[in-house]
Amino acid sequence: MEEQTKSGHGWNDRKRYQCLRCYHVTGEERVGPRYRIMDHFLRQHLSLDQAPFHCKLCLFRCFQLEHLQRHVTNFPRHRMLLREKGVEDSESYLVRNPNPYTVGPRDVAPVAEDTLSRAVEITFLDGLDFLDNLLEAQPCMPGPYTPETSAARLETPRPKESTPSLAYQAAPSPAILDSLPTI
Repeated sequence: MEEQTKSGHGWNDRKRYQCLRCYHVTGEERVGPRYRIMDHFLRQHLSLDQAPFHCKLCLFRCFQLEHLQRHVTNFPRHRMLLREKGVEDSESYLVRNPNPYTVGPRDVAPVAEDTLSRAVEITFLDGLDFLDNLLEAQPCMPGPYTPETSAARLETPRPKESTPSLAYQAAPSPAILDSLPTI
């Protein structure tokens, strides 16, 4: 069943965005609707002092003041922490950052439609669909095992014994010894 949005359209109908920080740092391709990627960026890549609004009690972060005020009654973690600490809800926990980090095009960017289609569709150079080619393909049976067909072994050549090793004969220079930290 396809995931539905508030408008009733499938989530694939929305323009897709990508977290560029995840992509460049870890190689992970995190793609989704803009609101989800912005929420991900806020929670995963910004510290509390960089978020536009946050709560010191439960560490909730958001981009809008209304969401911060609404979390006091709707966010279960906030209510639980208030009960555990035995304190009444106070506006003193709610913080508006006077100089928040601005999420820009270097952080989150729209994904080009051709990139999405390449990621989703598996096609061959002849333009035929992957499944069509799979159905037409002949079954592939492995041949008999022989030492020649087994996985190649990696052999590292051994150094000749007559070659002296420079690492053992070199004395460390005083400059290198001075640059090392003392324990």
